[in-house]
Amino acid sequence: MKKLLFVYLLACLVTGLSAKVKVTFTAQGEDTGTSDKIEAETMTPGGQYAGVRSEPFSGMGFYANGDCATKTVTFPVKNGMYTVGVRGASSNNSGAGIALYVNGKKISDFTFYVTQADTKYADCKVLLGDATTAEVKLNLETDNGSNDTYVDYITFTLQNEIQERTAPVLPSQGAYYTDTYRNLFVEAGYSETKVNERLNGLWDQLFYGTDGREDGQRIYYPVGDDEAYILDVNNDDVRSEGQSYGMMICVQMDKQEEFNRLWKWAKTHMQHEDGEFKGYFAWVMNKDGSKREASPAPDGEEYFITSLMLAANRWGNGTGIYNYMAEANAILESSWGKPDPNFQFSDVKPLFDKTEKQVVFVPYATSATKTDPSYHLPAFYRLWAEWADNHQDFYTQLAEKSHEMFPKFAHATTGLMPDYANFDGTPNGEGGHNNFRFDAWRCLMNMGCDYAWFADCSDEVTLVKRAHDFFYSKGVKEYYSNYTLDGNQDSGNSDHSAGLVACNAVGALASDDIKAWDFVDDLWDTPIPSGRYRYYDGMLYFMGFLHASGNFRIYKPDGGGTTSLPQPLQREGSLAGAWFDLSGRKLSGKPTRKGIYVYNGKKRVIK
Repeated sequence: MKKLLFVYLLACLVTGLSAKVKVTFTAQGEDTGTSDKIEAETMTPGGQYAGVRSEPFSGMGFYANGDCATKTVTFPVKNGMYTVGVRGASSNNSGAGIALYVNGKKISDFTFYVTQADTKYADCKVLLGDATTAEVKLNLETDNGSNDTYVDYITFTLQNEIQERTAPVLPSQGAYYTDTYRNLFVEAGYSETKVNERLNGLWDQLFYGTDGREDGQRIYYPVGDDEAYILDVNNDDVRSEGQSYGMMICVQMDKQEEFNRLWKWAKTHMQHEDGEFKGYFAWVMNKDGSKREASPAPDGEEYFITSLMLAANRWGNGTGIYNYMAEANAILESSWGKPDPNFQFSDVKPLFDKTEKQVVFVPYATSATKTDPSYHLPAFYRLWAEWADNHQDFYTQLAEKSHEMFPKFAHATTGLMPDYANFDGTPNGEGGHNNFRFDAWRCLMNMGCDYAWFADCSDEVTLVKRAHDFFYSKGVKEYYSNYTLDGNQDSGNSDHSAGLVACNAVGALASDDIKAWDFVDDLWDTPIPSGRYRYYDGMLYFMGFLHASGNFRIYKPDGGGTTSLPQPLQREGSLAGAWFDLSGRKLSGKPTRKGIYVYNGKKRVIK
């Protein structure tokens, strides 16, 4: 976070805010600006113990949860992006927190670890609409009896004014055809400079941040001179999902060295060189490069293939394993040739069921008789249909089938999809995987990406808005990470996980509802994941930020278009005018029996 050097140029003015001061930005070449300052001792204390104090500075002390201080102020502009600074201290060098609210909406939490004055910063939006004033509130919420929190003052530094938001306008053509990628953050009023700072901060933290299981930041670990892996910190292992996600992030960030390191580790250790799984990647590995599980997880293969193709187009092909396009095609051909005829009784299957034209859950035995909705990546299949050496028509059919399946996977009222499903779209999963859990988060990202790139599946717009309506009803900053498909809390999980926040933000690329901005804001307001669970949340956060900022892009051969542009699929949307029963099963037409049904996402009674 950039630091501000405060230099008093004006005497304190008694206005809605306590004083105006001139601030000088010292990072990123930012222009100077004017900051509005609230002295904490001028605020009205509340709660059981809060009160004015003189040490370690003139300010306000907070001693127990519920202690607070409020003041009504007038902001320079009613709708704007501000950098907020809170100057405070802890009573004993342990983490002492305070939350800041504007008009009842939490801006951020601030934590102080030293007994002398220290300033913490956060970027925030102030959206007052027609109001002329706002209530600023400091509130103690994290006290555990180990310390007290002292606050000296608050500053609000205007970055830029935000115009009144209207519903998003969806493009008539996708980015594949126009080469224009929407930056949802800029559309929502954030400065492009701030967006780029966050993106660079993501790279620095998740790839080169601090180590440690409980309090670390990094998930990228170099090995030797030319290899690296992405670590699932919680499980202390390496997964094809993470390795391929990391490669996709690298090609989007133009980081070829890190891409090559990740690819060599995957190619050398994960990919089977022989046997019935030859060509596939073991889905989970030990850090020393030994395999924990031999079978593959298709999402890893899908991201390996697509990131290699994009790398070939962005950087050009090298030799050996760095002939990216050849390696991508080799993975596709290896899958196509399963089961290997040299293994007469093998249960290894292709990544895609050639009859159902759907990605399988695991290409092995009975696990290949169902699918995982979050593995459906029609945007990727469209590129394979252009760039793969063989089976191009089949990859187009895969995309068409995924478009057909998304409405079948989705619950009729909530829009939630299950982790695992049958090929007819009905849920199929033991241990709760027939519900909306961690895999299923990615369905929103997949639909948002596909619509942003190609914009020819109206069902994706309908389904994203339906799911957004559900999460909005639970509170954009309060919804949980796991639900039953009909919208009840599942598995006792009450986390508001950064990974799902990111996927919902990417879904906004396929929404023309004004509520979409709230999901974009939620991603912006969510800190970069760190600590024990930073792997999955961090990977989705990074890719989600790339998508939402317009930096998750298609790189075409020779930097230009292909010889024949993919034709829009132009499949008629299947949800308009469709009827469903309360279990989410689509009906063939308007029901004739009495009962309660769902039509266009709303309950209807047939008498």
